[in-house]
Amino acid sequence: MWIDNGDTVLQLGAGVGCFTAILSYLVGSKGHVFAYEIEEPLAQRASENLTHLSNVSIVFGDAVHAGDLPQLDHVIAFAGATHPPLNWLDRLSSNGRMMLPLTAADHKGFMMLLEREGGRYLVRSLGPCGYYHCNSARSENESKALQNALEGDFQGLKQIEELRVGQPPSQASECWYAGNNFWITKRSRQAA
Repeated sequence: MWIDNGDTVLQLGAGVGCFTAILSYLVGSKGHVFAYEIEEPLAQRASENLTHLSNVSIVFGDAVHAGDLPQLDHVIAFAGATHPPLNWLDRLSSNGRMMLPLTAADHKGFMMLLEREGGRYLVRSLGPCGYYHCNSARSENESKALQNALEGDFQGLKQIEELRVGQPPSQASECWYAGNNFWITKRSRQAA
């Protein structure tokens, strides 16, 4: 199973708590789910719906700017971003995973699976998706760059390989998509 008993999960977009309840079951009594919801009425309903689950914390607030996150085994987002928040990457355990929809201005994009292996962030596409925006994990410039990458080389999604923190070298032919302080590499055609 991808999520194990005892794992710590950050969920972005708890809604009324349906998927949060499933995550609670998967992490078991030794694990914990920190479920963030930015819409107060939804956060209140999730809290009411899940009050019986001791391994769930419903947080009304913005997970992107959360400063007190524990070490995370998994991050699962239900809102489209243009970039992975650096504090989530920093808090991800050495073999943690993140499922993050990367979406352009039209709400369309792809579900990125990021798997940390020590200091590396390996990525792959789980397929096309469409999500409402996660406003605090978006940039207009990144949205345009992502839209260009998707329009110019949608098949390149099959070849994305690694997320790197920092700016790509000026002649980085393996760069598929670059944002502010990160870039996603793709395998060269010879290596594919």
